[in-house]
Amino acid sequence: MAINVTTTTATVKAALKTAMAAAYGSPEATYDEFAGIMADAVVPAILNEIKTNADLVGVTAGSDTVPGGVD
Repeated sequence: MAINVTTTTATVKAALKTAMAAAYGSPEATYDEFAGIMADAVVPAILNEIKTNADLVGVTAGSDTVPGGVD
């Protein structure tokens, strides 16, 4: 299954804004730019790390286990 980076980035951005609003008390819109920067930087890095280095145990493609990264 392909990961939709745009949707994942938007989800992370929304979660960051909600968490920062809860922690610091300003409206979520206050954190929009910062959350966008964080999401744009972090999501691709995390997904690339998973793609490159994840060893998926118990996941199969047909009858084969998928070790050592995901493409």
